Amino acid sequence: MQELTVDTAALILVGPFVDSVDGVTPETGITLAAADTAGLMKEDGEAFVNISTRTFTHVAGGMYTLALLASDVDTIGRLTVFIRDDSVCLPRAEKYMVVTSGGYAAVVTPGVAPGPA
Repeated sequence: MQELTVDTAALILVGPFVDSVDGVTPETGITLAAADTAGLMKEDGEAFVNISTRTFTHVAGGMYTLALLASDVDTIGRLTVFIRDDSVCLPRAEKYMVVTSGGYAAVVTPGVAPGPA
């Protein structure tokens, strides 16, 4: 599970997205605005937050970057991004952990002890 820093905008990698019919062919033309569902759920959330207006860009082979806003990652704990477009691709869910800045530094910088946010 990838870690994200709380209250910090992030560019994440999502995918691969594959064709809904054959389940193999990479899908390269997905748009969040046209998707059946494009949402995220924060720790202990009860409903998906609509993210259909976020920047979503194909990189290669069905992999996309997704720009999350600081307000998308304002809750410490699990964060799930879910994208579904039944006529185009198989559904995709990506899971992240939102942590304090000290916790993030401890994970990505060896030898750094976690500290306060």
